[in-house]
Amino acid sequence: MSFAERISQMGVRLGTPVLAAAIIAVSMGVAPVAAQPAEGEIVIVQSSEPPNIDPGNFDYSQTGPILRQNVIETLTLLDLSDSSLQPRLATAWEQVDDTTYRYTLREGVTFHDGAPFNADAVVYSVERLFNTDLEQIARNKYWDHMTFTAEAIDEYTVEFSLSQAEPVFDTRLSQVPIVSPNTPFDALTRAPVGTGPYTLAEWQAGVQIVLERNPDYWGDQPEVERATFVFRGEGSVRASMVEVGEADFTFSVPEELATTDMDVAYQNFETIYFILGAWEAPLDDLRVRMAVNLAIDREALLGTILPAETVLGTAIIGPSISGSNPDLVPHPYDPDRVTELLEEARADGVDVDREITVMYINDRFPGSNELVEAMALMLQAAGFNARMELVESGVYREYRDEPRGEDRAVILLSRHDNDKGDAGFSLTRHLCDSNRNPICLPELDEMIQTALATPQGPEREAAWQEVVRFMHEDVQVDAVIGHQVAFARIGPRISYDVSGKNPSTFLIEEVTFN
Repeated sequence: MSFAERISQMGVRLGTPVLAAAIIAVSMGVAPVAAQPAEGEIVIVQSSEPPNIDPGNFDYSQTGPILRQNVIETLTLLDLSDSSLQPRLATAWEQVDDTTYRYTLREGVTFHDGAPFNADAVVYSVERLFNTDLEQIARNKYWDHMTFTAEAIDEYTVEFSLSQAEPVFDTRLSQVPIVSPNTPFDALTRAPVGTGPYTLAEWQAGVQIVLERNPDYWGDQPEVERATFVFRGEGSVRASMVEVGEADFTFSVPEELATTDMDVAYQNFETIYFILGAWEAPLDDLRVRMAVNLAIDREALLGTILPAETVLGTAIIGPSISGSNPDLVPHPYDPDRVTELLEEARADGVDVDREITVMYINDRFPGSNELVEAMALMLQAAGFNARMELVESGVYREYRDEPRGEDRAVILLSRHDNDKGDAGFSLTRHLCDSNRNPICLPELDEMIQTALATPQGPEREAAWQEVVRFMHEDVQVDAVIGHQVAFARIGPRISYDVSGKNPSTFLIEEVTFN
């Protein structure tokens, strides 16, 4: 069997027919929702119920589609289609000095419980966020390196004082939930109150969460009057519910079922790449790392192991993230050049025949095992002494993170997500003091630190683009494959644009009826 045939066999898309929803519901013991959503109502089916719906945890993929901007709003909205910030509860913002920012708030806004939205409410939201007695991902994910305080200057002006300079403070602040001052300070809430276009009407545990349109919303009234979130763990069930009209939308349809005109691919801000273990020979030699990149037939992976809609990449950040370099192109497949590079390295005494293990966690994500096997096969075909190994997560981390495990040359499959708008949230893992850093280069360190310290704007963008270029062309400790896509299924009753959205963001206000 040829190499191409082997790849095709591993990656063949199944095209499994979708079963009728009623049959699935009976076989799985799942009670179906109403056969057809009522007029003005939509039904969204998620893969799982959120563990909690406290606003501080609206970054969870299960909680975000329900709360984020629907019930709980932020001061600004991060537009992931171009990483820009748009006004939401704030109408203007400015940097006063390195550690001070001032925001002008929208007037005439009230919380769902009647409390006024003003500077005092923002101060309360910030103080609650930094209450370490509460487990809140909005704090842990964005503010683990610093703190800040908020002060009401007047009723509609708030000033933020930072514990240290943070050039992307505005971007980070766009992830801070603004809650009613009546929200419990020392306990997670099951009844979140915000300013959004929808209010929480019902949480029937294990069954559904219902949102209703807020008649007093400060913005335009959306078309959807009522949104019901239901939860089904089986991908085929979610797909079928939308197909037969029991639901209108799901963010997660298995690739093999995404075969109808209702299915839309969208970038989910995850990037697949291989870490080239430059801490060990022969991968400590640039020529060997270049040879690895040129031995990968990335095009052969599309439509086989990876969805055809996957976007081949040049960095571990997606094309819409600030700092992505549009002038770069993915490494080509060039087996002749691979042979030349390996012979050059061998002539200089590099042990290019040393065994290299291509490693990842067993069945980590759909197609991951096949991707590891394909990588090993491609390297073997190019002349490397390569083998694959699937391990438990603890073993994998022994090689990915310092201090690293036994003396072995490894190439590690990895995934990274950046839906935060700036390259600085990703590329710090290549600093010398990062425990995930595959190589320590003072020149690269200086470039990253310079970019981190540059204020938001064209200069910061250019600094990150140069870092990305340097890593892609001159360092090559990563073999970037591509930016992943997921599949949403959108029923015929509604229209909704999933581009620029991540799986934790579902803006009901943008849904229209057909």
